[in-house]
Amino acid sequence: MTPHPVVSELALVLPPDAEAVVTARRRMRSFLAGLVHPEALADAVLLAGELVTNAILHAPPGPIALEVDLDGRRLRVEVHDAGPGLPDDWRARARRGPGGWGLAVVEALADRWGFSREPLSQVWFEIDRARRRGSAGPELRGRRVLPAE
Repeated sequence: MTPHPVVSELALVLPPDAEAVVTARRRMRSFLAGLVHPEALADAVLLAGELVTNAILHAPPGPIALEVDLDGRRLRVEVHDAGPGLPDDWRARARRGPGGWGLAVVEALADRWGFSREPLSQVWFEIDRARRRGSAGPELRGRRVLPAE
């Protein structure tokens, strides 16, 4: 498969505090406005906020990197931190408490997502630019968890 050239990209280094979530959402909204469908923008901003929140809550204190790549086919967002990465039983852990549903939201709204633990913890998601919410039900979108590229 020939990779699509990146049309535009955004890279942020965020502090590990609650303001990082606000900054990430605001900068993404500003960067992507007019470049992607409004529903895809809303989903991307929500999901990025979830991933940055997870980095703040679960990684050791340290910078959080947010990368946004946009090409002709898709929007890709990656969040990197110095944490150990997702535990193998993350789904079971999410069901145990009142919180912990961020990755389930990512899984539900992203067209593709995945994670890696090497060399740093990384969680990523992709949203197809052509997608419109409601164009396919969750069972038809063929979402799957993929290893990091």
